[in-house]
This record gives sequence, C-alpha cells and structure tokens, in this order.
Amino acid sequence: MTLALYRACWSEGNTLATKVAILAAITAAGLDPSAIAERIDAPDVIRQLDANTDEACERGVFGSPTVFVGDTMFFGNDRLDFIREELAHLEEAA
Repeated sequence: MTLALYRACWSEGNTLATKVAILAAITAAGLDPSAIAERIDAPDVIRQLDANTDEACERGVFGSPTVFVGDTMFFGNDRLDFIREELAHLEEAA
C-alpha cells in the first residue's frame, strides 16, 4: 500500500491531502481500501499521526521518504543504497 501511495504522489503527481484522494489512489492500485477507510479517522490513529509528526519535526524531517538509522537521517528514495550501507556497518559492528 505504501508503494501505491508513493507512486500516486511522486510518479503520477496526485495530491494525497484528502481521505477521498488517498482511498482513490489505493483503489486505483487494485488494493481494497476498506480497512483504511474504516480506520483513517479513528481517534487513536489521529493521535499517533500527531505524535509521529511532532517527532519528525523535532528530528528535522522535511519530506518523505525520510529514514533514520540511529540518529543519521537519510532523505529520498535515491538514498536507499546509503541506508543499506549504514545498516551493514551496524551489523558488522555488532
């Protein structure tokens, strides 16, 4: 589902700012949106989104995808190789 949403946003230029747009992108990818539709406005989901957003702001996140390995931040899907290298270094050190 994440790939479908990234594709809709970054490859197809869709704005995923509304519930309708998110569910349409999921449906267009051939996935069943019913589970997301049921939970998207749930209070616990909204609280978790708020907490995640606050943490992202505190850590200096400025876009998606952003991945942290420890305290090191990687931004953009063109940085996935760097993430793999960082994880490999951590494995070697363990």
